[in-house]
Amino acid sequence: MEIVAWAVIIALALATRLVDLGARPLSDTEAAQALVSWQLYQGLQTTGRDYSPLLTTAGLIAFALWGATEFTARLASAIAGAFLVLLPMGLRRPLGRIGALCAGVLICLSPSALYLSRTTNGDIFVVAGAALWFIGITRVANGADGRHHLGAITMVVGLALVVVSSPLAGSMILLLLTFGGALWVTHCWKRVVWLHEMIADLTARRGVLIAALIAVLVIANGLFVNQDGLPTMVDQIEMWLRGFAPATGSATPASHGMSPVYPALWLLGLYDPLTLLAGLFGLRMVLARRRSLDLWLAWWFCGGVLLDVLRPGRSVGEMLLTMWPAALLAGLAIGKFVETVWKQGDWKREGVVVASCLTVFTFAYITFMMYASNYGVIWQPLAAIGMLVVLIVAFWQWHDSASTVRGVMLAMTGTLFLFHVAGAVRLNYTPIADASQPLVRASAGEGLRDLVTVLQFASVRKANDPYLVEILAGRDVGPAVEWQLRAFPNVSWVRKVEQLPVEGASSSTASRFPEVVLAPEGALLTDEPYAGQDFVVRNYGQPTSMPATAFIRWYLLREPQPQQPEKVVLWVKQPSAANTSEK
Repeated sequence: MEIVAWAVIIALALATRLVDLGARPLSDTEAAQALVSWQLYQGLQTTGRDYSPLLTTAGLIAFALWGATEFTARLASAIAGAFLVLLPMGLRRPLGRIGALCAGVLICLSPSALYLSRTTNGDIFVVAGAALWFIGITRVANGADGRHHLGAITMVVGLALVVVSSPLAGSMILLLLTFGGALWVTHCWKRVVWLHEMIADLTARRGVLIAALIAVLVIANGLFVNQDGLPTMVDQIEMWLRGFAPATGSATPASHGMSPVYPALWLLGLYDPLTLLAGLFGLRMVLARRRSLDLWLAWWFCGGVLLDVLRPGRSVGEMLLTMWPAALLAGLAIGKFVETVWKQGDWKREGVVVASCLTVFTFAYITFMMYASNYGVIWQPLAAIGMLVVLIVAFWQWHDSASTVRGVMLAMTGTLFLFHVAGAVRLNYTPIADASQPLVRASAGEGLRDLVTVLQFASVRKANDPYLVEILAGRDVGPAVEWQLRAFPNVSWVRKVEQLPVEGASSSTASRFPEVVLAPEGALLTDEPYAGQDFVVRNYGQPTSMPATAFIRWYLLREPQPQQPEKVVLWVKQPSAANTSEK
């Protein structure tokens, strides 16, 4: 049954991460990463240094096998996200069998983990590598039957994944070093037998270390076609250190003036409330047990929260550093709770409490929605909550406290899980990502693909081919637009489209611009006849103050809020009056 349950979880993880994976256009951050793989695939020199070497190599392989699309650009992250769901299976001993299953389900259907798995980012590989390292530790700690040998290999593979993925590797390595330092200072390392076995295994297995080092070099260099890959991997240390400085916005046009990324705990409370609340209970459990592996899990969670606070220049994906240990702690707590209910529960008593709670929760939800839509008053849902409190106290007095607490926790767990699933669907399966969502903040615009369609139409009219028209485009249109133009071979990229004379030609006979010009929103300074059409290529949102009714409605339904669009203009040269009269 456990094997069947894990098979269902993995199938669900793959389905949720791969279905409609290429439906949304790439955002600027995703496109900047995908363009590096595309340039290597085309045999060109890479134009950026702020990218993930591992994702670049994975994208290069995917493009070579299946072509360059949004789906293949995100494929590696989606597979890593599904792999992250599987990894709690390797922690069945410290979490328990049911606890590991619960952790897998929480990660599988987590709105934040699902969103970050369906976008191109290297942070998810760092967390996957750190999870492998943790699994390796548990196998070394339970080293019977030669498990510590496999554990040492797993740890090496995990560390190799961490160092080639993203600047988040700096946070993970810092957590490892500080945990080891804390053990050393408190002299607890003398009592941690698995630590000595781990060091001995790693020392004895030099071949594995050499193989991992070679693999890191090959991946970093993009299978020996990316000369800047290894320097970029080294530069990740500097990128990570820059994260401690106040954020000034990324290089993408849509990010200027944007607020820093929201704290991980706030995002967890917004998108994964069940994971956060149950994780706090799990944290209390591991601190009470005080086992070395439990202390490492607590250190990971608390250290991730602290680093998240200290790094205002963090990326959105860095919340995974907090989310994954929180999911393990939540799985541990929920697993213990399920075992307690199974062994001690009285289904009639708990059933009455659950039915009462769910009935009141449903009534409160409906009345909250009426209040948010200006059809009700706030005292109605508050009265429902008060009525629930009275019912719980009465049941507590008539029966026993244990059954009452178990029933209330079952009802709250089920309700929060429904919010868990609803949030995942609303965040991940709309045609265009909602930039007003705190986890998104900047998204691709709905006009990106319309821009390509109009370009193809103009190219057919001008060059009798949907892709061969000459285009002048400024780099300031952003990576998302540049990615959409990858199939047009005659694009001349300039830093900024300006009115510049053509060298070696008179202004009366030479055209200053080609047939098609692509530039940010604004006027094109030329006397030649051009017609322009604008396209929304990105949206980004800022935190706005909302009244109580609007906030309740947004929190329950996640309705899109006002966003600030950013446009580019496609200018197409029109026939002059003289040519028209001659014709």
